[in-house]
Amino acid sequence: MEKIAAIMQFGDYQFRYNPSRIVLRQEKNIRLRSCPGRWQDAQNIGENARIIEGEGELFGGDVAAQWEALCQSYRAQEPALLISPVAGPMYAYFAYLEAVGQGGVTLRFSFRFIEDQRRTLEGGI
Repeated sequence: MEKIAAIMQFGDYQFRYNPSRIVLRQEKNIRLRSCPGRWQDAQNIGENARIIEGEGELFGGDVAAQWEALCQSYRAQEPALLISPVAGPMYAYFAYLEAVGQGGVTLRFSFRFIEDQRRTLEGGI
């Protein structure tokens, strides 16, 4: 059984609070072959890389520092170990980060991580 984390973490960055919405997307790579007018055959080529995306909020008097720490994690050029409440550990790229100001001391953000399947498998995870 894979270990599921209580608090989300990417590399050295640990989220202070879990994002309010976390979605795990898994999809098989299904290809269709056709013989015109006769049949269509589906073939499972394997699984695509898993994608974890979601939304969260940063709040408190140190929002700017929290945002900068999250941005620094996003700027990493290499995949890092991603531990989340919705899936077992995986190596992933921090592929997308967006901030939306809300007024006050709250900053909403959305994110996307894309699994590096080769590193996950080679890492024995």
